[in-house]
This record gives sequence, C-alpha cells and structure tokens, in this order.
Amino acid sequence: MSENNNTYRLVRFEPRCLSDNKSCCCELVIGLTGEDGEGNSAYIDGIWKPEEGTMLMLNDLTAEKSSEIVNQFAADNNWWSSLDSQIEAQKAQPVNAENFEAPTVTLDATVEPTVVEENIVADGEEISDNDGPSDESLEETE
Repeated sequence: MSENNNTYRLVRFEPRCLSDNKSCCCELVIGLTGEDGEGNSAYIDGIWKPEEGTMLMLNDLTAEKSSEIVNQFAADNNWWSSLDSQIEAQKAQPVNAENFEAPTVTLDATVEPTVVEENIVADGEEISDNDGPSDESLEETE
C-alpha cells in the first residue's frame, strides 16, 4: 500500500438505493482520510457503482464484501498515493508562528491605496503608461 507511516480510515460508507427497490444498492459513497500522526491529514471521496447488469443487495454488504469494494475502489483510483501526496503537500505549507502575541494595531480608514504603475511591453521595450515622452525623445524628433 504505502511506504510511509500514514494511517488510513474509512470515514464514509453510505449505500444509496434504487428509489423503487430500497434493498438494492445502486451506488456507495466512499470517503477515506489519511493521517501522518504529526497533525497532517487528508480526505478523499468518490462514488462506487456495481458493474453494469449486476445487483448488489444491502444484505450483501458484509464486512468482507465491503472491505473488498473499498480497497479495490481506492486502489483503482490511486487514492493511497493521492492521500500521501496531499499530506506531503500539507507539510510544506506555512505554519502559524508559535507564542506570537499580536501588537496593538491602530486602524486608519483614511489611508489611500498605493498607486501601482502598470508597465506595457511593446515590441520588446517596456513602456510605462504613466510616462509621457522623455525629453530625449522630443529632441530626437525635432
């Protein structure tokens, strides 16, 4: 399954039945979580459907059959790797500073926004749209 120490849990297993036969499961909502034991976790879910032309009755969802369905669905959809990747990505995210006490900040709603000058690139030459022609360019054209 996985070469790390992540643990996985089934957190959703919700059979959905045909409207005209409430004993016949037409799909299962399956959801798994993965955790690394260090506070990082991930979640994934999907909908499993029985093969076309087959019927799965609710009383057929034994522990053995349910385990088979969940594990095969997770393997077929590469969920173990996906959960592992999500957990690894979480480890690279910024974290809150420990023991930081925010200073008292004085709010001032009258502060004007910073004017950002946009630059336009024309024919490989960067031109500021807030600048007029330079004195040098005026001299060259006269």
